[in-house]
Amino acid sequence: MKIALTCLLCLFSTLSFAKDAKTAILEAKQAQHEANAVNGEWRDVNKTIQQAEAALIKGDTQKANTLAAHAKEQAELGKQQMTGNDSSVTTDFLK
Repeated sequence: MKIALTCLLCLFSTLSFAKDAKTAILEAKQAQHEANAVNGEWRDVNKTIQQAEAALIKGDTQKANTLAAHAKEQAELGKQQMTGNDSSVTTDFLK
């Protein structure tokens, strides 16, 4: 009984991680789309999303999550760079 319950919990946690990875990849794709809309998509965003999808297919949900989070961050930074919505970037020298 304990073994069956443990196996069932493992299955649910694996499915949960896969769902989280899928959500992370979708969020990265949305951020990529937003960055691309302002011509701010950085070079490796698409490649990193593809690597995340490949990791998810192989069942490596932790790697997929990490890669998707990295791609999302890079896309968001690219968007910020193009829209000037990053308070840490000073552009006074351009004036």
